Amino acid sequence: LRLRQLCCHPYLIEDSPNLESSKYNLFKDMIEELFLNKEKVIVFNTFQRMTDLIIDDIKRTYDTHVNFIDGRTDRRERQKIVDQFNKEEEPGALIMNPRAGGVGLNITGASKVIHYNLEWNPAQEEQATRRAYRIGQKKNVYVYRLYYPRTVEEVILERLERKKRLSENAILPTPDDRDEIKDIYKVMKGF
Repeated sequence: LRLRQLCCHPYLIEDSPNLESSKYNLFKDMIEELFLNKEKVIVFNTFQRMTDLIIDDIKRTYDTHVNFIDGRTDRRERQKIVDQFNKEEEPGALIMNPRAGGVGLNITGASKVIHYNLEWNPAQEEQATRRAYRIGQKKNVYVYRLYYPRTVEEVILERLERKKRLSENAILPTPDDRDEIKDIYKVMKGF
Protein backbone atom coordinates (compact mmCIF):
# COMPACT_ATOMS: atom_id res chain seq x y z
CA LEU A 1 0.00 0.00 0.00
CA ARG A 2 2.78 2.43 0.91
CA LEU A 3 4.63 1.64 -2.31
CA ARG A 4 1.46 2.32 -4.31
CA GLN A 5 1.02 5.62 -2.48
CA LEU A 6 4.63 6.54 -3.12
CA CYS A 7 4.12 5.90 -6.83
CA CYS A 8 1.11 8.25 -6.82
CA HIS A 9 3.03 11.05 -5.15
CA PRO A 10 5.64 11.21 -2.35
CA TYR A 11 3.31 13.72 -0.66
CA LEU A 12 1.09 10.79 0.31
CA ILE A 13 3.96 9.38 2.41
CA GLU A 14 5.78 12.54 3.50
CA ASP A 15 3.94 15.65 4.58
CA SER A 16 6.05 18.04 2.55
CA PRO A 17 4.47 20.17 -0.18
CA ASN A 18 7.86 20.62 -1.91
CA LEU A 19 8.18 16.99 -3.01
CA GLU A 20 8.24 16.32 -6.74
CA SER A 21 6.63 13.53 -8.72
CA SER A 22 7.38 12.98 -12.41
CA LYS A 23 4.13 11.00 -12.74
CA TYR A 24 2.14 13.86 -11.27
CA ASN A 25 3.96 16.37 -13.45
CA LEU A 26 3.01 14.30 -16.52
CA PHE A 27 -0.57 14.17 -15.25
CA LYS A 28 -0.67 17.97 -14.84
CA ASP A 29 0.65 18.37 -18.41
CA MET A 30 -2.10 16.06 -19.66
CA ILE A 31 -4.76 18.03 -17.78
CA GLU A 32 -3.44 21.30 -19.19
CA GLU A 33 -3.60 19.96 -22.74
CA LEU A 34 -7.11 18.54 -22.23
CA PHE A 35 -8.38 21.83 -20.81
CA LEU A 36 -6.75 23.82 -23.62
CA ASN A 37 -8.65 21.57 -26.05
CA LYS A 38 -11.91 22.24 -24.14
CA GLU A 39 -12.14 18.60 -22.96
CA LYS A 40 -13.67 17.11 -19.85
CA VAL A 41 -11.95 14.25 -18.06
CA ILE A 42 -12.72 11.56 -15.50
CA VAL A 43 -9.76 10.75 -13.27
CA PHE A 44 -9.84 7.51 -11.29
CA ASN A 45 -7.69 7.50 -8.19
CA THR A 46 -7.75 5.36 -5.06
CA PHE A 47 -6.39 7.68 -2.38
CA GLN A 48 -8.35 10.56 -0.83
CA ARG A 49 -5.26 12.63 -0.13
CA MET A 50 -4.29 12.37 -3.80
CA THR A 51 -7.81 13.40 -4.80
CA ASP A 52 -7.49 16.48 -2.58
CA LEU A 53 -4.11 17.36 -4.12
CA ILE A 54 -5.49 17.06 -7.66
CA ILE A 55 -8.56 19.15 -6.86
CA ASP A 56 -6.51 21.85 -5.11
CA ASP A 57 -4.09 22.09 -8.05
CA ILE A 58 -6.87 22.28 -10.64
CA LYS A 59 -8.75 24.94 -8.67
CA ARG A 60 -5.57 26.97 -8.14
CA THR A 61 -4.44 26.73 -11.78
CA TYR A 62 -7.63 26.77 -13.86
CA ASP A 63 -10.94 28.57 -13.82
CA THR A 64 -12.95 25.43 -14.47
CA HIS A 65 -15.35 22.95 -12.91
CA VAL A 66 -13.84 20.19 -10.76
CA ASN A 67 -15.57 17.83 -8.34
CA PHE A 68 -15.06 14.40 -6.80
CA ILE A 69 -16.83 11.22 -5.82
CA ASP A 70 -15.23 8.99 -3.24
CA GLY A 71 -16.07 7.44 0.12
CA ARG A 72 -16.69 10.90 1.58
CA THR A 73 -19.46 11.63 -0.94
CA ASP A 74 -22.97 10.84 0.23
CA ARG A 75 -24.58 8.25 -2.06
CA ARG A 76 -27.59 10.52 -2.62
CA GLU A 77 -25.29 13.29 -3.90
CA ARG A 78 -23.35 11.20 -6.42
CA GLN A 79 -25.93 11.33 -9.21
CA LYS A 80 -26.32 15.11 -8.72
CA ILE A 81 -22.57 15.56 -9.11
CA VAL A 82 -22.57 13.44 -12.28
CA ASP A 83 -25.59 15.29 -13.73
CA GLN A 84 -23.89 18.64 -13.10
CA PHE A 85 -20.66 17.38 -14.69
CA ASN A 86 -22.50 16.02 -17.75
CA LYS A 87 -24.39 19.30 -18.29
CA GLU A 88 -21.32 21.54 -17.91
CA GLU A 89 -20.23 22.93 -21.30
CA GLU A 90 -16.79 24.10 -20.21
CA PRO A 91 -13.72 21.89 -19.65
CA GLY A 92 -13.66 20.18 -16.28
CA ALA A 93 -12.60 17.21 -14.24
CA LEU A 94 -14.40 14.66 -12.13
CA ILE A 95 -12.05 12.84 -9.74
CA MET A 96 -13.43 9.47 -8.67
CA ASN A 97 -12.53 6.54 -6.51
CA PRO A 98 -13.19 3.47 -8.69
CA ARG A 99 -15.04 1.73 -5.84
CA ALA A 100 -17.30 4.67 -4.98
CA GLY A 101 -17.97 5.92 -8.51
CA GLY A 102 -17.06 2.97 -10.69
CA VAL A 103 -20.53 1.46 -10.99
CA GLY A 104 -24.05 2.63 -11.75
CA LEU A 105 -23.20 6.10 -13.05
CA ASN A 106 -23.45 7.32 -16.65
CA ILE A 107 -20.78 9.93 -17.23
CA THR A 108 -21.15 10.80 -20.90
CA GLY A 109 -19.93 14.36 -20.38
CA ALA A 110 -16.31 13.21 -20.61
CA SER A 111 -14.57 11.40 -23.41
CA LYS A 112 -11.20 11.15 -21.67
CA VAL A 113 -10.54 8.75 -18.80
CA ILE A 114 -7.33 8.70 -16.79
CA HIS A 115 -6.53 5.89 -14.37
CA TYR A 116 -4.04 7.75 -12.21
CA ASN A 117 -3.16 4.62 -10.30
CA LEU A 118 -3.88 1.01 -11.20
CA GLU A 119 -6.18 -1.31 -9.28
CA TRP A 120 -5.40 -4.97 -8.55
CA ASN A 121 -8.80 -6.04 -9.89
CA PRO A 122 -9.19 -5.78 -13.70
CA ALA A 123 -12.98 -6.00 -13.46
CA GLN A 124 -13.06 -2.99 -11.13
CA GLU A 125 -10.91 -0.97 -13.51
CA GLU A 126 -13.03 -2.04 -16.48
CA GLN A 127 -16.27 -1.12 -14.67
CA ALA A 128 -14.85 2.28 -13.82
CA THR A 129 -13.78 2.89 -17.42
CA ARG A 130 -17.24 1.93 -18.67
CA ARG A 131 -18.76 4.95 -16.89
CA ALA A 132 -17.80 6.96 -20.01
CA TYR A 133 -18.81 4.25 -22.52
CA ARG A 134 -22.55 4.71 -22.06
CA ILE A 135 -25.63 5.31 -24.18
CA GLY A 136 -25.58 8.98 -25.07
CA GLN A 137 -21.80 9.22 -25.47
CA LYS A 138 -21.25 11.22 -28.66
CA LYS A 139 -17.44 11.20 -28.77
CA ASN A 140 -14.73 8.59 -29.01
CA VAL A 141 -13.53 7.67 -25.53
CA TYR A 142 -9.80 7.59 -24.82
CA VAL A 143 -8.40 5.82 -21.76
CA TYR A 144 -4.98 6.54 -20.24
CA ARG A 145 -3.31 4.42 -17.57
CA LEU A 146 -0.43 6.03 -15.72
CA TYR A 147 2.21 3.94 -14.01
CA TYR A 148 5.88 3.93 -13.12
CA PRO A 149 7.92 1.22 -14.85
CA ARG A 150 10.06 -1.07 -12.69
CA THR A 151 7.92 -0.45 -9.59
CA VAL A 152 5.00 -2.09 -7.83
CA GLU A 153 2.79 -0.38 -10.42
CA GLU A 154 4.38 -2.39 -13.22
CA VAL A 155 3.80 -5.55 -11.18
CA ILE A 156 0.13 -4.56 -10.84
CA LEU A 157 -0.08 -3.89 -14.60
CA GLU A 158 1.40 -7.32 -15.42
CA ARG A 159 -1.01 -9.04 -13.03
CA LEU A 160 -3.96 -7.10 -14.46
CA GLU A 161 -3.06 -8.26 -17.96
CA ARG A 162 -2.59 -11.86 -16.80
CA LYS A 163 -5.94 -11.84 -14.96
CA LYS A 164 -7.67 -10.43 -18.05
CA ARG A 165 -6.20 -13.19 -20.23
CA LEU A 166 -7.23 -15.86 -17.72
CA SER A 167 -10.74 -14.44 -17.55
CA GLU A 168 -11.10 -14.26 -21.32
CA ASN A 169 -9.89 -17.82 -21.77
CA ALA A 170 -12.08 -19.16 -18.99
CA ILE A 171 -15.25 -17.46 -20.18
CA LEU A 172 -15.11 -17.42 -23.97
CA PRO A 173 -15.27 -20.83 -25.64
CA THR A 174 -12.83 -21.67 -28.40
CA PRO A 175 -14.15 -22.59 -31.87
CA ASP A 176 -13.68 -26.29 -30.99
CA ASP A 177 -15.71 -25.78 -27.80
CA ARG A 178 -18.50 -24.16 -29.79
CA ASP A 179 -18.69 -27.16 -32.12
CA GLU A 180 -18.77 -29.52 -29.16
CA ILE A 181 -21.54 -27.47 -27.53
CA LYS A 182 -23.55 -27.63 -30.79
CA ASP A 183 -23.09 -31.42 -30.90
CA ILE A 184 -24.26 -31.77 -27.31
CA TYR A 185 -27.26 -29.56 -28.07
CA LYS A 186 -28.21 -31.73 -31.09
CA VAL A 187 -27.99 -34.89 -28.98
CA MET A 188 -30.04 -33.31 -26.15
CA LYS A 189 -32.64 -32.10 -28.65
CA GLY A 190 -33.18 -35.69 -29.77
CA PHE A 191 -34.26 -36.84 -26.29
